[in-house]
Amino acid sequence: MNLVCSRRWLVSATQSAYMFGRMVGATIYGHLSDRFGRRPSLMLSVVLSLLACTSLAWISNVYLFLIVRFFSGIQTTGEFQIAFVIGRTFSHSHVYETGTFGQITWSVGLVILSLIAYFVRERFWLQVTLSFPLSLLLLIFFFVPESPRFLLSAGRKDECIKHLRKMAKINNVEFPADVEHQLKADRKVKNFTLLDLFQYPNIRRSTFLLMAAWSFSGSFVYYGLSLNATSISGDPYLNFFLSALVEVPAYALAVPLLSRLGRIQPISGCYLAVGLLMFISIFISNDILVTILSTLGKGLMTCGYGMVYITTAELYPTRLRSIGFGTCIISARFAATLAPFTSDLLAVWRHLPSILFSAIALISSCLVQFLPDASDQPLPQTLEEGELFNSSGKRCPVWSVIDTSHLTLSLTCALI
Repeated sequence: MNLVCSRRWLVSATQSAYMFGRMVGATIYGHLSDRFGRRPSLMLSVVLSLLACTSLAWISNVYLFLIVRFFSGIQTTGEFQIAFVIGRTFSHSHVYETGTFGQITWSVGLVILSLIAYFVRERFWLQVTLSFPLSLLLLIFFFVPESPRFLLSAGRKDECIKHLRKMAKINNVEFPADVEHQLKADRKVKNFTLLDLFQYPNIRRSTFLLMAAWSFSGSFVYYGLSLNATSISGDPYLNFFLSALVEVPAYALAVPLLSRLGRIQPISGCYLAVGLLMFISIFISNDILVTILSTLGKGLMTCGYGMVYITTAELYPTRLRSIGFGTCIISARFAATLAPFTSDLLAVWRHLPSILFSAIALISSCLVQFLPDASDQPLPQTLEEGELFNSSGKRCPVWSVIDTSHLTLSLTCALI
């Protein structure tokens, strides 16, 4: 494709196009899944993703490649976003394990990707190899049911009861007799839109804060560190492998942090740690130490980003959950479209990306302190419940927002 010299910017542009597609996909699939259901929307994204990713292997024109990468990004967001929402809303007793397991599989996929890329250097065969697992996802049609919460909130009560009875039978438990009567009680059904996120002040405030947490640190810094792993000194395959491998224990660390310290303080502590590590790296000239600090920063950012995922799903009521989740992903993908170009800043000054990552992470550490803590709370069902719950966030000046004792404990746990 001739992506050298004056056309080298197209390398970053291909990543940016993919991220821009993920931003658009958050809008499309957020509305599709809330309007037509999680299951049909998930199946649509899987089929279209398989077609897009497979076709990339035969494309040699760089501009057509950019377009298909953009389309592929749309479907990737649909797959991950909807699958996460389905898994998150099925079980409250295993909320940490359910949310974290899905994120760990993402990291395992990155590790496998680095190994495949090391041994399969030809682009055609690499793309074909990476597309094959998508065909296996077609099997979810036979195993993944529609979300009962969606069916109930959409007024499809008979289908909801049918699914719940099937679940009770599979789990060998008795279906409560009064549940069917409660579910069939008259309830007005309303179709919600993006505007409903900003109609109520407390939900609106939490939405803006979550968008900041997702876009600034969660997405820009995460993808910046991921993509820059191949730009720092050393073998690019090894660096990417280490950058991916550190995510697995990072996601696993999120479970004890969330269960013991709540939601907000662990997220803020991880972001604070990343900011400090990136700041320290500015004054270090040893390439190995810089790689170690960058890898640790990537791990801590992964841990914080994973906890933001879980926290976001807990703050929105049922009919706004996918829309709210999608809105946060939109803001994250907008920041992610800029992340690929941070590697180009190395040519300006080698420490410029680290300074940028450090400043953003430290600011985000402060901002998340304004969010309400959803620890041990049931998922809000109605808009009124969501508005009431989101009223518990802090409303103090930025300079007094940091609870030093909690952040110190969170930072200590994150670094151990």
